[in-house]
Amino acid sequence: MNTNYKRKKRSYSTEFKRAYLTGLLPPSVVNNIPASTLSSWRNKSLHNLYGYDFIYANDEQLDFYQLKQRYDKLIKITKALALMVMCYSEIIYSFSYRKKFLKESQVLLIKTIKLAANLLTLNRTLRWMKISHQQYYAWINKVDCGHSLMKLCLKKYPQQLSNKEINVVKEYVTDEAYLNWSLASIFCQMLRKAKTFMSLATFRRYAKLTNHNLSNRRKKLQKNWIGLKANASKQILHMDVTIFRPSDHSRVYLYFILDNFSRAILGWKASLKYSSEIAFENLKEVCNKYDLSNSSVQLVVDDGPENNGCVNDFLSIPGIQLKKLIAQVDIRQSNSMIEAANKRMKYP
Repeated sequence: MNTNYKRKKRSYSTEFKRAYLTGLLPPSVVNNIPASTLSSWRNKSLHNLYGYDFIYANDEQLDFYQLKQRYDKLIKITKALALMVMCYSEIIYSFSYRKKFLKESQVLLIKTIKLAANLLTLNRTLRWMKISHQQYYAWINKVDCGHSLMKLCLKKYPQQLSNKEINVVKEYVTDEAYLNWSLASIFCQMLRKAKTFMSLATFRRYAKLTNHNLSNRRKKLQKNWIGLKANASKQILHMDVTIFRPSDHSRVYLYFILDNFSRAILGWKASLKYSSEIAFENLKEVCNKYDLSNSSVQLVVDDGPENNGCVNDFLSIPGIQLKKLIAQVDIRQSNSMIEAANKRMKYP
């Protein structure tokens, strides 16, 4: 047996020793190194080697081995972040109100894009966030104009309403007389009086800008909804006319006056004529029969021709205290109570 066998001495590079001392070597490599060798590396300073301080003089410089070890992990994190950004972009752009959402977040988006563009590129950042270059530069170059209600430059966008037209819109949407009117009805009333001319969409847009409580007005009325309900008989009266067709298929007009409290029919008339004179005669008989001329009674009617003419002349007589209310015009409630009575009469 050859007893003169000597194990071949293994040499290690300085970078390899330094990698061990800085903890960069994986355990599988460290296990193949003798324990005595590792102990000598720990007890012997590499700074005693000539030229070591010259090569590694800058301690703040990122070590090559550390960068190599973390390179794969950084690539994985970057890919994961890119996937998350693209996923959120797909979700946001699937919403129907994405334009409103992006408009409200302009400041945050511009700030984020600028910071990300310094790390990546502007093209890649916009592509990941699914924002076009035109939209991005439009946000940056946008300047609010203090002379325009729409905050748009009057020279670039001359199709805006003038201040005179805006004041007309504001006058109509803030008028208490039109409090229970819809915007479409107010718009038609404005056109009927030839105050100004515009489209309905434009009117709606400027109406919301001139009256910020407009959107909450309907919600508030619905929340505090109270129907027409009298506390005693003959406080609120409903008047209407309906068409009844007998067996000969002729038209018979039935004029009714209904009490809100008792649901009783106080007066009625049947005629082949459709006229305000018959409605006036029916109303006059009810007032004389129940002595209502000097009482504060509310008369709810529809906005039909049978409730105008002679009826208005009668209510304008001095001493008559009946107050005429047009359903869904002067008040929000409808005249549905007497409509139900009409159906019971026609379809028993």
